[in-house]
Amino acid sequence: MRNNGASAVSWGSAHGRCAHRRIISAVSASAALLLIACSTVDQAREAGPSHETAAGSLIPDGGARVVMADREITIDELERAGYKKSKQLAYESLPGARAAWYGFFNRRDIEVRFYETHAAALELGVAPAYEATQAPKRRGGGDRGAGHEGITGYNAYLVAGNLVMLCEVEVASCEALLAALK
Repeated sequence: MRNNGASAVSWGSAHGRCAHRRIISAVSASAALLLIACSTVDQAREAGPSHETAAGSLIPDGGARVVMADREITIDELERAGYKKSKQLAYESLPGARAAWYGFFNRRDIEVRFYETHAAALELGVAPAYEATQAPKRRGGGDRGAGHEGITGYNAYLVAGNLVMLCEVEVASCEALLAALK
């Protein structure tokens, strides 16, 4: 019986070493992938706009389209295009912003943040917009009816002239509003 006990200990030790090696290998591989992913993101950010598209260029974070760089857009123009402003938002916490409105277009929530110039919108408005799209979405159903769970939040944003627009669901919601401008 001693042999059986000794072989069980040997097997347990070999098994333990093998499992330990697998864990170390998995951690090493994960660290290497993380390092590669982080350096790729840093390189994209340093490279500037990633590419031009028909609608505009993509900013390296992949979240924003840049369109109408030479245009200054007003809230009146957006309203004439069909934007239904609902509430003026506090904008003091948004660096460089002149105004901010919450409203909707084609039954989609759109928040517009106004800046002095297109350059200011890019320089000062992109980081807060990106953060807003990364924030956890609020779940609730109280104002939507019993048994219905709604999700509020913005999934995309774009920079249009002197505006930064936060778009519910997808950037196409904001692009549709801009297409309606005359």
